[in-house]
Amino acid sequence: MFFYIFVLIVKSNPKMNIKPFVIIWAILCLCSCKKTSNNIVVSDKIVLATPTVSGNKITLRWSKLNNNALISYSLKRMTDTTNTQAITSINVVANDTEYTDTLTLNTYVQYYVVANIFSSASIVSNKETYARTDVDLIALTPVDALYDKVDNKICVYSTKGDIAVYDVASKKMIKQIATQANVGYCDLGIYNGKEELYVPRSDGWLFIYDVVTLNQTDQINIGSSVYSVTYNNGILFISGNNTNSNDIIFSYSRATKLMISYQNSVNNVRVKLRPGSNSAFLGLDNYDNFYACRFDNAGYFLSQRYGYLNSYTTYVSSFEIFQGGNSLISAPDGVIVDSNFNYVSSLPHGSNTLNTFAFDSSVGLIYAGTNLKAIQAYSMSNYQLTQTINTLGYPVKIFYNNDSLISVSTNISPYSTSTIYSFIEAY
Repeated sequence: MFFYIFVLIVKSNPKMNIKPFVIIWAILCLCSCKKTSNNIVVSDKIVLATPTVSGNKITLRWSKLNNNALISYSLKRMTDTTNTQAITSINVVANDTEYTDTLTLNTYVQYYVVANIFSSASIVSNKETYARTDVDLIALTPVDALYDKVDNKICVYSTKGDIAVYDVASKKMIKQIATQANVGYCDLGIYNGKEELYVPRSDGWLFIYDVVTLNQTDQINIGSSVYSVTYNNGILFISGNNTNSNDIIFSYSRATKLMISYQNSVNNVRVKLRPGSNSAFLGLDNYDNFYACRFDNAGYFLSQRYGYLNSYTTYVSSFEIFQGGNSLISAPDGVIVDSNFNYVSSLPHGSNTLNTFAFDSSVGLIYAGTNLKAIQAYSMSNYQLTQTINTLGYPVKIFYNNDSLISVSTNISPYSTSTIYSFIEAY
């Protein structure tokens, strides 16, 4: 087009100086020779374009290298720019200048292209980074989580004292704090009309936080290491050690912050309130002992029983009491015992490890999170597997509420030594 316009101008002005037009024309011709219909073609560099994303797929496109010594391209993927060992290399044949990748569960991913040249140094492109916004990932290794069904919030915490609050509806993290303390098993409760989070600490204190703001509102000095806490009706039931290093279950008044009663236990025990009761508990310790203990409505100790199963390992970090309150189920095998510690059954989990449980009594299902990216559903009547739900991440804690299955998951195995991110997913 430029050439035809140029000819017309010369014909109409035969005496004009045509040298500047010739130079411009030559430059345009040179630039056009460096392009194909789809890619910029150059001999000494690669230009990686801004990635395009659709769902969990990300497409990378780069300029074609005009070099006869080109062997292949390597697409480099990084999920941690501070760790050079976290680079994944994807081989791409020499004629291809496009690759579609599956997004990893990380806060961001960075790509660049390397051209492998025969008998010469490689040519490296620019870097392009994509930050994920569809999944709200936070650097936290969850040991447990608590569901505030009133405000539809989930409190997630680690043993190192990192605490985060997720909004279930939006699947977004709305608040996070670092307590700088080793913490035990926490609980939620309502006191004076406000939702509170109770955090037992190894330094002998029980800290109390507002669930919405995560501001500390109170604290109780227990005097020695605190292992777990359960709250009900104005009373805190706390397990830990006394000054003589004896394992004890205490009861404390939330109002006065004074001890009401206590009872020695065999080991540090984690207890949970039996559904439908006011002060009866079932629990486990780290030595596979089952506990049943009772206090009266004022928080004074009444009785305690414990038992042991020789053939099974149970995890105190993950057990749940059935909604009827007469039995409990524990990881890693889905072992079910009744309130008298009699063996009932275990779930047929095969080679999988079960690590978290939830119940839907309306249809008689036990949901179990596995060590894979999956939640399995078992029948309460015959304990047979009825459904497998594939998940984005590794389920650490699951909840069932109003026909919704909610999972606190991690992007990689929660037992990994790499940086672990947690997030919320629902089904």
